[in-house]
Amino acid sequence: MALFQRMFRNAAMALTAVLLATPAIATVRYVSPLGSSSTDGLSVGAAWSMSKANASLVAGDVAIVLAGTYATSINPANSGTTVTSRISYVGSLATPGNTIVPSIQLSSSYISVKGFKSNATVVVASPAQFDSVSYCEMASIGFWGAKHSMVSRNLILGDVRFLANAGLPCYTSQNLDVNCRVNSEYDTLRSNRINVGTILPGDRSFEFKAWTQHCLIDSNRVTGTFADGPLADGGVAMVSYNSYFQTFKDNRWEFEATSNHHNYPNTQWDAFYLRDSLHTTVFLRDTILAGINTPEPYTIRCTMSASGSFPSSVRDISLLDCVFRVKGDIYWQNGFKGWTIDGCVLQSKGGIPLNEMSDWTDSKLRHSTLWASGQPFRIEGSSTGTRFKGTTNEISSNIFYSTNAGALGNYGGVAMFKESTTGFISNNNLFFSPTFTSSPGDRSIVWAGYYGSKPGTGQPWSNLNGQDKLSRYGSPMFVDSSWASFEPKLRTGSPAIGIGVGGSDAGAVPFNPAGADGTPPAAVTDLAPSNAAATTMLLTWTAPGDDNRTGLATSYDLRRSTSPINSTNFASAVVLIPQPTPALAGTAQSYVVTGLTNGTTYYFAIKTRDEMGNWSGISNIASLNTLAVDTTAPGTIMDLTASP
Repeated sequence: MALFQRMFRNAAMALTAVLLATPAIATVRYVSPLGSSSTDGLSVGAAWSMSKANASLVAGDVAIVLAGTYATSINPANSGTTVTSRISYVGSLATPGNTIVPSIQLSSSYISVKGFKSNATVVVASPAQFDSVSYCEMASIGFWGAKHSMVSRNLILGDVRFLANAGLPCYTSQNLDVNCRVNSEYDTLRSNRINVGTILPGDRSFEFKAWTQHCLIDSNRVTGTFADGPLADGGVAMVSYNSYFQTFKDNRWEFEATSNHHNYPNTQWDAFYLRDSLHTTVFLRDTILAGINTPEPYTIRCTMSASGSFPSSVRDISLLDCVFRVKGDIYWQNGFKGWTIDGCVLQSKGGIPLNEMSDWTDSKLRHSTLWASGQPFRIEGSSTGTRFKGTTNEISSNIFYSTNAGALGNYGGVAMFKESTTGFISNNNLFFSPTFTSSPGDRSIVWAGYYGSKPGTGQPWSNLNGQDKLSRYGSPMFVDSSWASFEPKLRTGSPAIGIGVGGSDAGAVPFNPAGADGTPPAAVTDLAPSNAAATTMLLTWTAPGDDNRTGLATSYDLRRSTSPINSTNFASAVVLIPQPTPALAGTAQSYVVTGLTNGTTYYFAIKTRDEMGNWSGISNIASLNTLAVDTTAPGTIMDLTASP
């Protein structure tokens, strides 16, 4: 499977790695579906049963679990003692579907589980600490009060939940469950491919609750699809509340919708829903794609602060170098308190990419690009007075881009300050929309719903409050300004170049002039498919590097199609997930493509990107037919024995 290739070439290499990581006194035991509880487990012929392994393995032991289907779950009774003296269960790392267990239940410490398929939820539960589950396939994953545990490089086909002991969420509204005692802390969810499946009304598919703290969510690929169902409640993909000090880093979230909710036909689904005592959390380089291919009129939004049962408690959140492309609003229902948005792309089709509906308190929006088909930036008003509070509110060095700003009014203009015109610093921004009332740029900044202004000294907005004296109006000259293939890099001559604070460039992506790493990676020239089976094949190529054919590139874009690919239609070909990771220039790389249709010709092409966003040209186009039928015979059984 593509998820596991490059990690281990075969099970033998994996076993070697496990043994090298364990002390010399480690005992290797064998476990078989037909194993016994009365043997010593020291050979394949004397293999233990899973029940015997669960009861008998001790610190330092490695259980080699033979392929097959087991009636007993992995559930060790004992704990390891240190990270180098663990209890390890090793199944089929390259093909975990060959070793099937009912479930994996870990409630002891220093346990490693690798290479299994579980058709039920995998649970790492209190008092478990320092456990790990990797190279597995599972129906869902639950951290239930676990600490310092890691779930990595798995295929997860279901929900993800960080909860307290016994799987408790702790709070229903403001009522605390007295049985909720132990929370999850310092756990890591890394490099997993996660498909939460269909997200129905009432679902909370990726969930953080119950005082979950200091966890790392790193480099995962999460997908799911919203669909209608019988419940009246809305559906949510990722929800986080009563959780603190989390770090989300380099994740990719992709959600689509096939309908609207029957009970709320005009309400959007929620890709993100942050609420109730969520604070001190960082999102770093995360990408959120919500509704990119969703048909009209279905919409998906991101609710970045909801009131919930504990109003005004979502605070101190940072979005750094993130990308939000959302077919709906990105909105702060319950305040923008202690937020920092820096270096982000916020793009919304049919919604508002920054819609702040309550108090803006000591928060900053800097060096970000906001794109909308209507109004891209809105600060809601109030009959109680200004919405800006605190002393460090800043809106600087941004690009506000509207394809159609609309007439003056509550939802017109590029940036809308409904009733709040003081209590913040706004400067060094670039505003643009091709629509205007009497002259270009006169809808750049709107306040009170009725007054519009261009930015700059001497304009009505600056005369009112002294803001945006150094801001400008004009097209940022993006490489591509469309919704479908938005590319916010700046072209030569963009007025965003140098307009930012200190002579920096406005927007999320600085201009890359010639000579400042203007050298893209070389195009791959030896992409080659081989080893075709009915539904899989192998791709190989040589890593091109970062600058032409030297260094280390940042990422690949590998795609397939059943029609010939060229530079014109490359963007419409199917993206392979997960994407391969670049190696040093000149390194031979490989990738196992799965999920193909038998008897079909497939075409493949790849592009390479460096850290400055320079893309290579398209590679050579490689093609190969999958086999019409599965012709690979099962392996010969070599260890058949008779038991007394």
